[in-house]
Amino acid sequence: MQHRNDIEGLRGVAVLSVIAYHASSRILPGGYAGVDVFFVISGYLITGLLVHQYAAGKGGIGAFYERRIRRIVPALLLVLGSSMAAGFFILGPDDFAQLARTAAAVMFMSGNFLFWRERSYFADQAPPDALLHTWSIGVEEQFYLAFPLFVREMRHDPDRLRRWLWIGFTASLAFSVWLTQSHPAASFYLLPTRAWEFLLGGIATMSGMKAPRGWVAEFTAAAAAAALLISPLSFSGTTPYPGVAALLPALGTALLLWSGGAGATVIASLLSWKGFTLIGRVSYSAYLWHWPIFTFARHVLGHDLRAIEIMVALGVIALLSQLSWRYVEQPFRRRAGGEPIRMRWILLPGVGLLTLAATTLLARGFPARIPPQIYALERAGRLENQPRNVCHWGADEFTDGREFCELAKYDGDRIMLWGDSHANAIAPAVQTLANDGRFHLWQASLSSCPPLLGVDVAHVPRNHRCRQFNAQVLDAIRRLHVQRVILAAYWSYYVPLVVDTAVARWFDPYSPRGSLGSGTDADNRRIFDDALNRTARSLQDLGVETWIVDQVPVQSEFVPELIARTALRGGNPAMVGVPLTVHREQSAFIEASIVQLGSRVRRIDPASRLCASGTCLCYANGRLLYTDSNHLSADGAYFLTGSLQPAFH
Repeated sequence: MQHRNDIEGLRGVAVLSVIAYHASSRILPGGYAGVDVFFVISGYLITGLLVHQYAAGKGGIGAFYERRIRRIVPALLLVLGSSMAAGFFILGPDDFAQLARTAAAVMFMSGNFLFWRERSYFADQAPPDALLHTWSIGVEEQFYLAFPLFVREMRHDPDRLRRWLWIGFTASLAFSVWLTQSHPAASFYLLPTRAWEFLLGGIATMSGMKAPRGWVAEFTAAAAAAALLISPLSFSGTTPYPGVAALLPALGTALLLWSGGAGATVIASLLSWKGFTLIGRVSYSAYLWHWPIFTFARHVLGHDLRAIEIMVALGVIALLSQLSWRYVEQPFRRRAGGEPIRMRWILLPGVGLLTLAATTLLARGFPARIPPQIYALERAGRLENQPRNVCHWGADEFTDGREFCELAKYDGDRIMLWGDSHANAIAPAVQTLANDGRFHLWQASLSSCPPLLGVDVAHVPRNHRCRQFNAQVLDAIRRLHVQRVILAAYWSYYVPLVVDTAVARWFDPYSPRGSLGSGTDADNRRIFDDALNRTARSLQDLGVETWIVDQVPVQSEFVPELIARTALRGGNPAMVGVPLTVHREQSAFIEASIVQLGSRVRRIDPASRLCASGTCLCYANGRLLYTDSNHLSADGAYFLTGSLQPAFH
């Protein structure tokens, strides 16, 4: 295929978009859409390459796979090996072992499966994996395992190939739209819901329609460029993705590729600017290097990167990208005046890296590297060490008719602990108080579901069923003759400080109108206030004594890692925490909403205990008080016993 500078420049714009998003989501909140641009470009180029290759009778499947290996693997191995080397000196044992697991999965082109099962791309409840960005490489290579065979089978019948591209595109897109509402992580990471983007690129190549000329081409290119500009500026981490939203950047890319096929438009000329094409040329290396650099920098510095730190990191990324493109990518693809480097020099480092990853896993991340007490702090935040409560339901586990758990069974007053995972976090202390006072205690808690009646939550899977869950809790309170209710939730999560843009709301058909967090700031606050008043009024009508646990202070970082790093550097963990003034500012609206309920409810303020010194502690008495940035640990819950005690009068 003929080389097009505008496509090279578009690659540069796409990788800049992703890098800007990962540098700080405040810079470009939807910059992750740059990956969709890459997928469509890849489908466009590879489909055209395969069709021309088979038409000319040149090369075979083996040659195609060898080119892919030479294109992808050498630079990938370099970044994996460098990340493992950096991780040995920077990461704690558990994080280093996880990095080794990821590296091994990436080498088998299955990292996306690992991330699908273990984490959300947009989650902030665990330290980021330095190789998280490689999920897209797994998706792409999985697609190209079968696609060349598909094209070869229909190489003599372009119309049939075109027809099947459309069929595959439609089926994959429909599946993506459907799965995004029910299993968003699977839809984000897995090939069946991403294949339509590669196939869309293939359709742009094989459309059979002549590329537009003149003002039609200019108008098409301008509309496509607008779509590519709007996407990263309007979308955010709460936008259901890929689903319907990914159509905007994907279609924009396809139209841009098609409109530039017959000649240079103004947009194509802009993309052909040397600055963009130079970045596009090293875009693969830049993509590989940028996320590990940002991740390790944040880990070492202990905070989100500031402007000057981002600039330094970008300089390092630019240097490493240029070096790896020139001395790794290029030599393995071709040599001036000679043959490319032999394949064994790809195989041998790969085997060595797999051996290193396996050794790291067997050694559990080499815990002898750090003092035992620091290792204990790091492990405290791991899921397997958190208290497990079978009474709590995950976001997709609620079923009608299931009875709520009884945490204490005495003849005293009947109490219901009702809320989301924050209610579950304080359950150990609530259960102890109930046992000590010989109360009858039930727990009703569902992840990401605040104890608010008659309202849905935006940006959650369709099978979450929060509204139905809360209706069933109220029915149980009535049926069981509950006398007191304790409401606890991650209240501020449902009234986000950064709201969705109008464009993001247009591309979100999954959140019912009027859901918590689905509208403007004024809408979100009104919906929250209405739901809180409705709940308090319903409980008052039942004669129930209502207690509300105020917002738990939200720490700035993943607490186990923060405390371990502080102790390792000789700091005092007992002095670490978000200032009380910051907590009050962040939770001001929530506190005002609770206060306006007046005598209908009684308040329990965790800050009165956690923030008594002016700093909201996350470590006290030799114990971690949090499991992440906002969930209290069992020790944190017990630390609040004095504040919770009045509810058990």
